[in-house]
Amino acid sequence: MTAPARPHDRLTALARIAMALATALILWGTLWRDAPPAGPEIPYFDKLMHLVAFAAWAGLLRLAWGGPVWAVIAIGAGFGAAIELIQPLTGRQAELADLAADIAGCVIGVWFAGALRRLWPGRDSVTRG
Repeated sequence: MTAPARPHDRLTALARIAMALATALILWGTLWRDAPPAGPEIPYFDKLMHLVAFAAWAGLLRLAWGGPVWAVIAIGAGFGAAIELIQPLTGRQAELADLAADIAGCVIGVWFAGALRRLWPGRDSVTRG
């Protein structure tokens, strides 16, 4: 007979599922040629969308994986850079400002995830970093 899942295990599983969905949404929104516009015609709104998307993604990665903060930020920077390198192949325009917003979002996301982890049930069994 298996032991019931601890709250930490359930929350980690949910974070992993949400992170996979966030990854798919980011890829669709940044690489799909016919993706809907990022939003209203407000200056730099697309940069705000990059920041929010990568903050959510990095926060979920931190909650799902629990690796060191620097590694989550480095993975997020690599993910953002890969998107910017691939975008011209899909008819989209690559921008360094998008990458900067992605990295800033990752920093915000891991900070927020750290705050949540202090409240996370069973946090003693979660890797700290």
